[in-house]
This record gives sequence, C-alpha cells and structure tokens, in this order.
Amino acid sequence: MEFSGTPNVPDYYAEHYQPGIVDLPASGPRFHELPEAGLDYGPPGGLPGLLATIAGLDPGLEPEAIFGAAAGYRLSLCAPADSLRDASRIAREAATRADECLVVLAKAPQPGFSKTRLAATFGDAGAAELSQAFLDDTLELAAASRRPAVIAFTPVAARATFTDRVPFAVLVAQPEGDLGERIRAGLDCALRDSRAAVLIGSDTPHLPPGVLDDAFESLAEADVVVGPACDGGFYLLGLATESVPGGLFDGIEWSTASVCQQLLHNVRKLGLAVRLLDEQMDIDDAESLEIAMHWPQEAATASHTRAAVERIGLEGGDGA
Repeated sequence: MEFSGTPNVPDYYAEHYQPGIVDLPASGPRFHELPEAGLDYGPPGGLPGLLATIAGLDPGLEPEAIFGAAAGYRLSLCAPADSLRDASRIAREAATRADECLVVLAKAPQPGFSKTRLAATFGDAGAAELSQAFLDDTLELAAASRRPAVIAFTPVAARATFTDRVPFAVLVAQPEGDLGERIRAGLDCALRDSRAAVLIGSDTPHLPPGVLDDAFESLAEADVVVGPACDGGFYLLGLATESVPGGLFDGIEWSTASVCQQLLHNVRKLGLAVRLLDEQMDIDDAESLEIAMHWPQEAATASHTRAAVERIGLEGGDGA
C-alpha cells in the first residue's frame, strides 16, 4: 500500500485529513477511485468497512481478512492520517502473510485411533476427548495466525469432520506412508503457491502464537526452520524452498529420540541454512501432558485442552 498527495483539498480537509491512495497488491484489472477532494465518508469499521462495502465483503470481518481478500482494489481518498497509516500497516502485513502458508497435520479424534498412548491412562474415550481438545486449540492457533492454511488430515473418510471447522483452509488427505511422506506431502502442497511454509501437528496445543511468527520470520533468512521437541523429535518444520528437498528425511528413524538430530544432519548435508526455535514439549502421554500444562510460557494458551484435563483429571480413569 502506498500514499500520494492530492491537490486542491479544501482547508478543512487539509487540516484534519491526509489525502492518500490505499493500494493493495494487484491481482486483476480492478480500480476503484473515490473523489479526492472533500470526501468525508465514515462507514462503520472505518477504512476496512469502506473497502468491504466496495469489494462486496462482509464488513464484520477482521481488518486483516478484509485487506487480504480485497487484493487489486485501489482507493484514492481523503481520510484521517492515523487511519491511513493503520490501513497501510495492515495491508502490508496481509500481503506478507499471503505469501506464507501454515500446514497442520491433523488426525481425526476417534476412540482407538488418535492419541493411543494417552489411552493407556485415560482410556479410549478419554484419549479421544483430549485429542479433540488438542485439535480445537491447534485450529484456533491456525485461524489466529491469519495466514493461508493447509490441513493435511487422516483418515480419508474424516473430511467432513474438518470441512465446517476450517473454512479458511485447504483440505488435503494425508497419503499412505511413514511420517516423512505425510510431512512431505503437506509441505509440498503449501509450497506450490507460497514462498514459505511451516508445518505443525496437534501435539502442541499449548504452542504460543508468537512461535509461528518467529518461524516465518526465520524463513526470511534461512532455508529451514526447526522446532526441537523435548523428546528428541520436532514439533515444527518450516521451509523456504520450491519444494521439500530430496533426501531431507533419508534415514530418519521415526518415533525415536534421535529424529531431530537426524533431520538436522540431513539439512546440513544438503547445504541448507537452518534456524532453531526454542524447545517445546510434545504431548504423547500422561506425563508429557502434565508437564505441558505447567509449561511456564503457556498460561494463556490451550484453553480447550486445559478444560478437558480438568474434566477428565490427570489421574486418569477407565474412560472407556
């Protein structure tokens, strides 16, 4: 978004308003110009509300969503200087985030299918309830990120489970194969249309929102970003490459304490620049769940998970 001055603005508007151009990334031959002099239009929602009205969008959307969805519109107008500066900032952030994609590996919360290691303590039904809470928190984190998203789900028959939950995301079924194949498919899908992609699972519902911002910021300078997990795995993997490099997952012994070490070995062998994020706790069993719920930086996160833990109780139960 850029600003340019306009001539012949009446004294009142010259004193109280700043003329400028609201310019979003062009995606088509759409151009909407409003009178540059004497415009005193204050729709509900300010500039975002005005843009939503012109573009046929829901004015109740968040400003970031409006500016991100209205690519190609240009408004030449007089508006309060603070409003124009805020609009410029929001539109720049929307344009940047549109070039980034978040991938979530998601397993449908079904008894006997999801979080089976938790079932040893909480029973199949309790593990499924916790899995649902993990997923709820993770999808809320994805929505709050305000970036395009890909939900790589399993099993294939569970598409309806996610359709209404994530209208902002592209749904793709996970392929057959090991974890490396499923991660590769999700990231490759995102990288087809994005400069950078970051993948997380639903095992870290307590993940602070700032971690995703840190990951994408790291990919402005690095090829790979990795979030190491306390158990030796990784909770986040991001790439700023055209596709997932061949050999990235070669020789990795999944579900062992050496996963992250082996991944980093492959990254360096491929000559890729890598950044590491802070270590986080992956939730796999009752012990790691209890640790994650007391993780010092997570007081304001994982509301669904905390509620489920309170209902079920960390001491467990038959849950079946």
